[in-house]
Amino acid sequence: MDRMRKYLEKLALRHTAIGQKYLEACGLNAGLLREIEALKHDNEMLRALALTDELTGLGNRRYFEGELDRLFKVAERGNMRLSLAMLDLDDFKGVNNAYGHLAGDAVLRETAKRINDGIRGTDVAARYGGEEFAVIMPATDRHGAMSRAMRIHEKISEKPYQIGVNGAAYRLYITASIGVATYYPDFGRMSASQLLQHADEQLYRAKGEGKNRVCYYDDFKSVL
Repeated sequence: MDRMRKYLEKLALRHTAIGQKYLEACGLNAGLLREIEALKHDNEMLRALALTDELTGLGNRRYFEGELDRLFKVAERGNMRLSLAMLDLDDFKGVNNAYGHLAGDAVLRETAKRINDGIRGTDVAARYGGEEFAVIMPATDRHGAMSRAMRIHEKISEKPYQIGVNGAAYRLYITASIGVATYYPDFGRMSASQLLQHADEQLYRAKGEGKNRVCYYDDFKSVL
């Protein structure tokens, strides 16, 4: 009987030790899992920062190029239209020269807000570089793209920008030139880079025709 009791006690101690080790292992695994989740979160944050324009909060050029490529492939596979608008603020250098770069930065931030106010939730807005912005419009034909581009144009130019810098307040009237192009799957082959080229050509055409207007790719007629 004593031998049996001692054996059971020994067995109980062994199970207790095994259970303790199991609990410790679970604790280590739980801690490891938390560290892995934290690392994944940090990596996602870094990726988002790498694709975000720090000044405006919009996507940056790298983000824009990736989204244009992705959405163009979606349009090709789905036999859908895809429109693109390229926008450049008129005479922006004069703002920096007259009021300083802090005022220029404030104008860029306000422009980003106004662009967001003029587009749909499915559209993709980005800062392409300097004072140039881009808007990708999935499943959008010429009429929808021109309507959206005109709305953005009005959002930018209809009200003065209220800019405060170092205690000074300025009311600045800003205008923009916009070039628009549309990919039509039924009208021959086009690449994402060609769509960008067409929109960019119309942007420079708008600049050449006097600025403060919207130009569209296919009929080469200024709309404003």
